[in-house]
Formats: sequence, structure tokens, C-alpha cells
Amino acid sequence: MLVKITTINEELLNFNSAHGHKKYTLSIIYVNPIHVVALKEDLQYVELNVKKQLPEGFDKNQKFTRVIINYGSMGEEIVAIGDIKGIASIINEVK
Repeated sequence: MLVKITTINEELLNFNSAHGHKKYTLSIIYVNPIHVVALKEDLQYVELNVKKQLPEGFDKNQKFTRVIINYGSMGEEIVAIGDIKGIASIINEVK
């Protein structure tokens, strides 16, 4: 069974600029919980939220969790919206 997770994605704009500009968007993905190998709190996104660099609508106390997914010989990291206990609960619910 797949679990639904809301994620935040980072897109680099202005490639010609030395500093670039980042755009953040939200998306929904479905993850097979069997492939989740680790969760960790993402303090970088907490800081970006406090600095109001993320899309509007987040509470100042919003938490973010980095989800590490293993697809055999490949891996991927996504940033889920929610605290680590909440994301762990969603994933463990269907395991």
C-alpha cells in the first residue's frame, strides 16, 4: 500500500546568476513505505520558513522531515511537510 506525502521541492532559477534564485513548490507524492530507510528533521527548511523564503501559508512553527528512500541501487531524498513523529506515524501505519 502506498502512503500519501506532501513534499516541498526546490527549483533553481536564473542559472546565469552567481547566486541564483530558488523557487519552492508543493507537490503530493505516493511512497511505498517498504522503501523508506530513514527519517530526519530538516532544520534547513525550518530556517527558510522562519525567514519567509518558502511559499506563503506555513505556520512559523512548521516542521519538515527529510525522507530517505531506497530503490535498490538508487536512492532519493525528499522533504516532507510535517514533523518527524507525524511522518513516521503515516509510514508505519501501513507497514
